[in-house]
Amino acid sequence: MKANTSMHSEHDHAGLFSRVAHELSAALEWVTGPATSEQERVERAMAEAKRLRYDTIAMQLQ
Repeated sequence: MKANTSMHSEHDHAGLFSRVAHELSAALEWVTGPATSEQERVERAMAEAKRLRYDTIAMQLQ
């Protein structure tokens, strides 16, 4: 008896799409890092600017 492999249900395709979307979402989050709030982005930018300012002053004093 031969199995009928030509019949696919919509549910199978939806499940596959869901799994692929989940994997892509997980990969994107891994690459981009955790989500940050606006306050965290501002604090990070201020810390970087402060570090660059101190580095510039230190180079000028040499």
